[in-house]
Amino acid sequence: MRNIVVWSGGYDSTLVLHNLAKASSKENSVIALYVDWKGKLNSLKVIKEKEVMKNYLAYAKQKGFHIKFHTVTFSSTLGIYGYGHTQACLWVCAVMPFIETGDRVYFGYHERDRFWSCNSQVYHAFENMFYIRSLKDVKIVYPLEYKSKCEVLQEINKLKIPKKCFWTCENPVRKGKNIVKCGNCDPCINHRLALYERKIRR
Repeated sequence: MRNIVVWSGGYDSTLVLHNLAKASSKENSVIALYVDWKGKLNSLKVIKEKEVMKNYLAYAKQKGFHIKFHTVTFSSTLGIYGYGHTQACLWVCAVMPFIETGDRVYFGYHERDRFWSCNSQVYHAFENMFYIRSLKDVKIVYPLEYKSKCEVLQEINKLKIPKKCFWTCENPVRKGKNIVKCGNCDPCINHRLALYERKIRR
């Protein structure tokens, strides 16, 4: 059995990857898959995602974790941006070539993500693809299904993973020589709300 994490560089999927990597070994590495929607998402976003991923992989190596990192690049998404329901469907296509019988495929969706309105369709898409490829005993796993964003941030804080290992913004902008968060997209707003909720809970 292998563990495959669909990794975006965000807080949720990085937490899932981190928790699995803690139990990894040289003989049983965790596979991390990053999907690059070439030319369809803001290129600044891709730059920052790759930057934080490089930071996390360096941090994980220092911790003695064993992670095999792969990038899947789509040169076209048929004119569709990789957000929301479309993102989940494209991820199905991206990870399928890597899956073998007995694998566990992990996603970082938490309880308040819009993904849950289409999760049954995504499950059936995977099921059909498994059937076409004659794959058996493959499971799709959502470790954060019953966790809020606030709880995710609390766990990350306890684990003391450096902030430079995460990125959330969908539409970053340049500020001088730096790439900064826009503060207006859904991930930015949800992150601020989670931080506020965490402050209230203290």
